[in-house]
Amino acid sequence: METSTRMIALISEFIMVPVEIQEKNFRLIFDKISDSHSIGSYTSLTDGTIQMASKSQKTNISRYMIMKDRVLLSYEFCENSLNYYLGLIDDFFNIFYREININTFLMHSITIRKLINISGIEDARHFLIKNIFSLKEENLKCFQKPLHMCGVRMFFPGTTDNNTAFDIRMETVMDDFKTFFVENKGIFPQMVDINKNSVTVMNNIKSTDNFIDKNIISFLEQFV
Repeated sequence: METSTRMIALISEFIMVPVEIQEKNFRLIFDKISDSHSIGSYTSLTDGTIQMASKSQKTNISRYMIMKDRVLLSYEFCENSLNYYLGLIDDFFNIFYREININTFLMHSITIRKLINISGIEDARHFLIKNIFSLKEENLKCFQKPLHMCGVRMFFPGTTDNNTAFDIRMETVMDDFKTFFVENKGIFPQMVDINKNSVTVMNNIKSTDNFIDKNIISFLEQFV
């Protein structure tokens, strides 16, 4: 069965012990990533959050937000491979550690959004309603309006063997009925030293992506 996927967003959030960071350190980070990460703007928000955003506002939109208790790195309208963004994240934290000397994060989450097409599915809405939900058209008549999109949310909590949780959102795309929109938020509650064990974060990003490519797609394909 032929399946195609396209990553459209990668968002990572890292929680740390609240700390006061001097403005000059933020500026040093900005100076060092502005060219290599195509970051063009630096904004200091009223709550003390520092936002660094990409020059492009159409594709490959990067947004880095540093707060007192967390770091948020987001890439949207992605046009590159996952490995490209892994390189950016790794480079950012190398610079972050050198300039601010913070290396320990209490937990982190990884959100990946993808568009998925599976051969044989001409209308993702009908596929979800009839094949997966086993609903009939008369079951929807009570809404008295035509259905334009639909979706489902599934949550898989951590276990004693693996404390990673996955929060799944799966929907049909508003302007392309053949396509599924899938979001997977992986929640990793373990503490990590980003300086010594950055590979742990990279592997967690890959496992979040892999859960879509293998588990979610396998779930859908069994109903085709």
